Amino acid sequence: MTDQMILANSQANLQTQLQQLSVLQDEASSQQAISKPSDDPNGMAMSLALKRQQAANAQYSSNAHDATNWLTAVGGALSASVTSLQSVRSLVVGSGDPTLSATAKASIVSQLQGLKAELLSQANTSYLGRPVFAGNSDAGAAFSGSGYAYNGTPGTTVSRAIGASTTVSVSGDGAASYGVGAGSVFALIDTITSGIQAGTDVTSQLSAIDSRISAVSSQQSLVAANYNAVQQGQSALTAQAAQLTTQRSGVDGVDLTKTLVELSAQQNAYQAALGVTSKALQPTLMSFLR
Repeated sequence: MTDQMILANSQANLQTQLQQLSVLQDEASSQQAISKPSDDPNGMAMSLALKRQQAANAQYSSNAHDATNWLTAVGGALSASVTSLQSVRSLVVGSGDPTLSATAKASIVSQLQGLKAELLSQANTSYLGRPVFAGNSDAGAAFSGSGYAYNGTPGTTVSRAIGASTTVSVSGDGAASYGVGAGSVFALIDTITSGIQAGTDVTSQLSAIDSRISAVSSQQSLVAANYNAVQQGQSALTAQAAQLTTQRSGVDGVDLTKTLVELSAQQNAYQAALGVTSKALQPTLMSFLR
């Protein structure tokens, strides 16, 4: 065997070991067993499919988070409105006392006007600049302060997809909750305050107030049901995310501890090969003469 043959074989051996060392180094740094399709075509296809599922899961999770914020805003406004309406009812009951002085009646009127302003503000609650009771309308507010016109789009709703086949409504129905125009709760309070100022008995409006409280409470139940659906969806998405991560790790992931042990062993083998090769290919006088 000539020196040239020994050199060629040594170079081939070193190149092979260096390539194996490079592969292990890449796996250890990236923690991925598949870096290109040729490494494992079937594994790469499975990995890409799982990656697409992970991307879809992440989008649904983002939608669910946004839905939670919408429904929290709607639910908070409705809860506050029930409290305001109950205060309105108490004031109307109190106004029926025939011994009330003019000053006391004026105080009740002032309080009712303040509660109306609160209700109008609650009905115009917004999230990220969008009124939550206006459906998919791009209006700046669900209700106008003058005439109490409804600016929302009747029959429409803002929805969020929280799964491949699961869509949840996240907006509130302003018309159903507060009424529209002359039939709105705002106009009802105006009628009540006008009656008190005119000295008439307004306790006959208690049934109308109760109807409006019932309407808002019904909307609360719908919002609560949608909120629970979103929470259940989020739990399912979290579990699915963990499952997809495990599945993908099984396809293209590496056992880091095992890889590091193999990397250390390969580095030692490569260093040993370099040492052996340097000794086996020491130059001789004949090498220089040639």
